[in-house]
Amino acid sequence: MKIISSVLLIGILLSLTGCMTHATIQRAEGYTTQLVEPVNGDTYFIHEGITYIVQHKPSPGETNTTLILPYNVRRPYFAYKPNFGFYFLVPLTVTADIVLSPFELCYWLTMERLGSTP
Repeated sequence: MKIISSVLLIGILLSLTGCMTHATIQRAEGYTTQLVEPVNGDTYFIHEGITYIVQHKPSPGETNTTLILPYNVRRPYFAYKPNFGFYFLVPLTVTADIVLSPFELCYWLTMERLGSTP
């Protein structure tokens, strides 16, 4: 029984989300949560069902008018701003995820016992 519970505990710890590391990598790749309105000159793309806008820098004197996207492009629109400097934070976030994983395990087990999952 001890072996089974140890294997289950290790499996649960390995399957935890690593949410800080994931969020840091997403930000380094440019996927932000900053809401934007597209204007002329901007381009868009869809990644995992979310619409991202690549904003251009307007030249002096240029007037921006709202860009009308095709009807199948869903709102809200988020800014796409890659920042490769965030990759240097990954070793720190991996360490933080490892340190906090026992607390996450306790949280998930508590939520499971209460019958609600986040």
